[in-house]
Amino acid sequence: NDRVLIRRHGMKNKLEPKYSVTPQIVIREKYPVYIVKDEITQCETRVHINDIRPIYVSRSN
Repeated sequence: NDRVLIRRHGMKNKLEPKYSVTPQIVIREKYPVYIVKDEITQCETRVHINDIRPIYVSRSN
């Protein structure tokens, strides 16, 4: 249940973000492919591990 960003393929402009704007949740891991679910649309997508970037959340007290 880690939160990740997914690489966007087929960018037309070099200034566009390389990764998705909305975080996605990892549902299943079957190396090297992960099944992720979008937090907003609830769509599941199959993604290669090279196209995933983890989101690190710092917890300050």
